[in-house]
Amino acid sequence: MQTLVSDIVGAAASEQDWEKLKDHEFEIHQLPISTFPSVPISTDYRNEQYAEAMIWKKLPPLLIHGHNWLDGRHRLWAFKRMRIPLIDCIDLKEVFPVYPHEAIGLLTI
Repeated sequence: MQTLVSDIVGAAASEQDWEKLKDHEFEIHQLPISTFPSVPISTDYRNEQYAEAMIWKKLPPLLIHGHNWLDGRHRLWAFKRMRIPLIDCIDLKEVFPVYPHEAIGLLTI
């Protein structure tokens, strides 16, 4: 999961942020699947086949920042196919008060 967070946070983090992240254990939040907006499954080479390979696998939590959904569109698609009503998420706001990049969508919390 650390790699996933690092990939999403990327250059937006300061050296202090990386130090906080190194020892931080994120709280796992469970949000209803209906909290997430409908978005296209693919915006690049990763398509429905990519997401189908995730069905019935143990998947990492989706990443959010407050009400912003940052990462996990293929995982969300797989969770919907598995009819899982609550989705594990971690909120990057615990470590990064500001996240400057565009979100996939806004959560309806």
